[in-house]
Order: sequence, then structure tokens, then C-alpha cells
Amino acid sequence: MGRIGSFWVGWTLWGAMAGLGVGGEEAQVQGPRLSEEAFFAEVVNLSLPELQEVRAAVERRDWGAARRAYVAYLKRREKPRWFFDWRAKPKPEERPPNPDTRTADDALRHRFTIGGIPHQFGEGIDWTYNPTTQPGSPHPRDNEWTWQFNRHGFWVSLGRAYWDTGQERYAEEFVRQMMDWVRKNPVPAQGADQQPFSRWRTIEAGIRMAHTWPYAFFYCLSSPAFTEEAIVTMVRSMVEHARYLMAHPTGGNWLTMEMNGLYHVGALFPELKEAETWRTFAAQRLRRELEAQVYPDGAQFELTPGYHNVALSNFVGLVRIAQLNGYPLPEGYLENLERMYAYNLWLMTPDRDIPPFNDSWRADVPRILREGHEFFPHRQDFLWVATEGKEGRPPDHTSHAFPYAGFLVQRSDWSREARYLILDAGPFGAGHQHEDKLSFMLMAYGKRFVVDAGSYAYDASQWRRYVLSPYGHNLVFVDGWGQHRSGARETYITRGPVPCVWRTAKGYDYAQASYGSEHEGWGPQRRWLAAHTRRVLFVKEGPGKDFWVIADT
Repeated sequence: MGRIGSFWVGWTLWGAMAGLGVGGEEAQVQGPRLSEEAFFAEVVNLSLPELQEVRAAVERRDWGAARRAYVAYLKRREKPRWFFDWRAKPKPEERPPNPDTRTADDALRHRFTIGGIPHQFGEGIDWTYNPTTQPGSPHPRDNEWTWQFNRHGFWVSLGRAYWDTGQERYAEEFVRQMMDWVRKNPVPAQGADQQPFSRWRTIEAGIRMAHTWPYAFFYCLSSPAFTEEAIVTMVRSMVEHARYLMAHPTGGNWLTMEMNGLYHVGALFPELKEAETWRTFAAQRLRRELEAQVYPDGAQFELTPGYHNVALSNFVGLVRIAQLNGYPLPEGYLENLERMYAYNLWLMTPDRDIPPFNDSWRADVPRILREGHEFFPHRQDFLWVATEGKEGRPPDHTSHAFPYAGFLVQRSDWSREARYLILDAGPFGAGHQHEDKLSFMLMAYGKRFVVDAGSYAYDASQWRRYVLSPYGHNLVFVDGWGQHRSGARETYITRGPVPCVWRTAKGYDYAQASYGSEHEGWGPQRRWLAAHTRRVLFVKEGPGKDFWVIADT
């Protein structure tokens, strides 16, 4: 009883903020809002010759026949294509001997682990639930639990388990959960709902359309459990997703996920009247974003290497589904991705990872550059890294400066034993910022000697506060106060190269940058107490002889 009471208090508070308070329309309406009659009569392009049977059923107002004819069309068509053919479900003798069905088996039992925090539901699933907000929870409050739960990655696991085992129980559970989710979570009618407990943040809507729902749809399309009613219900919800994404685009890495999702709906259901509009809008918007949020030096403007690759993967996601189905890309779209791949090359640590600056995590740079080489075969340096030097050519220089991002990389060579230091002399970033200007990270001989705190769960814990603060970085303090750029929006994005000194030669690298100005302050009041200048000299004399001199004034 305490949990239910707590849930309704939280729902009322945040629902009211989003214009969706309890007792209002959202508490009464079931999804999808788009009726079956409106879907067939207004959304489907009945002028297409291949939809003659659907058109005839609509003219008779026989919605059951329209449903059957439309699903028959979906199963009959050869295009659009997905990344696997749903008709090619493995025969028993072709199935893997020991498929990993653990996540799917948990989903069968309504047990879900999100961000390392498990929760066991009963017979019904509360899609608004968040175990970290319950009284007595051992975990700090983490709004991400509900949000990430509603990305539905476990539906892909259910679909894949059905594909690998042929057991109908997996497809049956996917269909039950999908129908339940659509019914309980109608698309918001009054703007975008980006609040805690929301099932309809635009980032989740984009992720669902590009990364989880299509895979579940095609994995289960051959199952008798995926009935005509369920298929049409899912497509109706995908139409609502597309309309919602087109109406409420945001910015930064979120926007790349939103537009990738929007494009996928338009690409996978070209028989819908709005499909071309969705594809065009998404592709053109992302084309503009390749210049608006990617600096000339290749860095995505959040200056968070992990989210750089999130944005890159979504820019590329649109390319892959477009090329798979023969849709043209806006002029210059593909070409502008090269510098985003090159960013990973020049930033790469000797262990083939990326520095964990801001809210970053580990990355497999050889895998990323192998993908980059597929698109840009002239980049033999991408191939060299991807194959550990077995093919291609090594990069033409070692140390590298990013004039806009402000990352200054000193490197002895391209081996895994290289001596490596990266100094962050750049802007605060457009998102996922940490108080870390002039911080550095140092590696040598396969070990990390000076580290960065990296990221932490986006919760309300002391550790989250720590990694965001200057205490989690290699910085100086002035009169006990650390850096404080948060809120000083003038420091977030640069319109030109950042002020720093960078010199590189055969025997040395030199980097210099400063912190402290009317916008780069110290302490909670952002007082301009002093200017801190950090100078880093790397003397390159060979293995066992290389050394650094770091001076702070």
C-alpha cells in the first residue's frame, strides 16, 4: 500500500508539470490514440496498386478485412528491407546450440534489470515504476530507471530468443508486453513529456523507433502469436511515434536519436502517406546538425567522447537504413562523417579506448574505425588501427591538437606501449559537462598513471556529484575553491579555435592553456579569483627516456 501511495504522489507531481495530471485526459484514454479506422482511411496511401485489397475493404468499412489485407501486404512485400530477412528464421537444425536467453527469460518472469538495479513485477507491469524512488529504497534516486526501462531493450531479447529457439513463449510475451504498453501509455496530447516517470521522452521515442521496436517487430513477424491485430496496433503506435518526434525535436545527441528514429519509421513503412515527409525532414535536419553540432576538428560539441559516438552511431544509423533501401542522402551528408571517425583516431588512448572526459565510458576504437573504413576506404590509417597494424598504413603523425574541442594530445608513437598525455583546454561543452578545464590524463607502457574520474550513474548520489566536480579531476584550487563554469553559458560552445599554445616537433610537444576570466570563475559564486595557466612539455627521447614537465602558475 505504501508503494502505491508513493507512486501516485510522484505521478501527480510530475504529471501535473507535464500537463498530464491524474484525473485528466491521460488517466482516461487508452492507446493508441490513432484509431484503426483513421489509420486505414487517412494514414495508409490507398492509391498504391499493391494496396487495392486494403482500399476495397476500407470502402466497405470492413476494418477486419482491411487489417487482414494490410498485414498480408506487409508479409508479401520484398521492400523495404531490414538488416535480416524475417522469413529466414532458422530451422531447428540451423539454430545455435546454446543461445543466451537470460534477459529474455527474465522478461518472461517480469524481472527487469535497468542500470544494474533489478526489479520483479507481478502479473502486471507498471511502466511508470521506478524502484529508486520508493520509500526505503537502498539506491539513490535515479530517474533513468523508468526512462531506460521504457526503451524496451528486453523486447529485442525476447525476439532474438524466439528467433534462436523457435519457442513461441518468447514471441507471445513480447506481444503481451507490447499491447499492454501501447494501451497503458497513450502518446502525450499536450506537448513533449520530458519529465521524471515519463514513458514518452523524445529520446526514448527515438531509441524505440530506430533500435528496439523494429528488431522486435521483424524477429516476431513470423509468429502466430503476433496477430493481425497486434501488428496493426504496433504500426499505429509507430505512426504516433513519428508524428511526436517530428513535432518535438530537441538538440544535441538527443536530436540525433530522435531523427534517426523518425527516419526509420518513414523508411520501414513507405506505404504511409507521411513516410516521405518523415524521411526528408529527418535527413535534412541531421544534415544541418552535422555542421551545427560538429566542430571543424571533428568533435561533437558536447565534448564528451562517449556521446560523440552516440551521435555518430545515429548519424550513421540513418545512412545504413537509407542505403539498404535505396533512399538518397542529402548532399554532403556522408562526407561530413569522416571527421567524426577521425576524431576517434586522433583522440585514441594507447589501449585503443577513448579518454573518459565528461560523461564518457569505454569505447572499442578499432571497431569504430573499421566501420569508418567501410565508408571511407581511402582512410588507410583507419584500417591500420582496425587491424592492429596488419593492413593499411599508420597515421601520418602522432601528437594532435583539436583547435575547437581544445583537446591537446601528446603521443610518443602508435603502439600500445606509447607514452600518452591529453590535456583538456576546451570549452565547457554543450552537455554532460564536468568542471575539468586543464585536467589531464597520462598513460605509459600500457598503464594509466594519471586518471580521470569519468562518469557515474545519473543519480542523486555523492559519487555523481563527485565526478561532476573539480574534485574528480586533476586540477588546482584557489583559496579552497574549485572551477565553476556551470551556468555560464558563454563557456559552453566556441565559435572559433580556443586560446591555447600548441607546438609539436620531432623531439618535443608543448601545450599551454589557461582558466580564469569573467565567465570562468571559482566557487559557487563563480568569482574571478585568479587565472590558472598550465604548461605541459613532453620531451620525446625514446622508450624509457621520455618524460613530462608540468608547470602550474
